[in-house]
Amino acid sequence: MEDKLIMEVYVQTEDKLELDGPAGKIIMIPFSGTIKSAIFNGEILAGGVDRQIIDVNGLKHMSARYMAEGVDHTGKACKLFIENDGYFTEDSPRPFRTIPTFYTDSDVLAEYLHRNAFRGEGHVNETGVTIKIFEV
Repeated sequence: MEDKLIMEVYVQTEDKLELDGPAGKIIMIPFSGTIKSAIFNGEILAGGVDRQIIDVNGLKHMSARYMAEGVDHTGKACKLFIENDGYFTEDSPRPFRTIPTFYTDSDVLAEYLHRNAFRGEGHVNETGVTIKIFEV
């Protein structure tokens, strides 16, 4: 059985912030963008950030956190929060893989999204990143 694509997040990145110290490196990349799917369509609100910590052993923990405002598949206005976590050694693979966690105020989306049954793929492009989220 093939994983089902449920959502695409189109991310436009902004200038990154970096700190490189004796305990490791921190990278923060603010971003904006849109989410398009059969279940939710909306715009990413201000405050979205991809935070990457690279420890002294070279392990990278990426955690993108963002909230979008839009409409669910019934046409009801709602918000959707996504936290997308991934762990990598050295350079990130292409595409990189993540585990998304969802929170929403939409009753119909909550029933579907508030469970651990999804994975993400990040595809880097000229303007940012496209995150494809699949049900597994």
